[in-house]
Amino acid sequence: MAALDYRAFRYLGPVDPDGNRGERPITVEWALRYAMPHDLARSGRIAG
Repeated sequence: MAALDYRAFRYLGPVDPDGNRGERPITVEWALRYAMPHDLARSGRIAG
């Protein structure tokens, strides 16, 4: 099993629950309280 690269994760601030659906597994959605920084959002986009 490959080692986890923690650089792939960023703390984007506090979140609030925004809904859920399904069960086993349940999907929980979260809403950021503050907008994601523009440069971070741009660098995370998939080219295409």
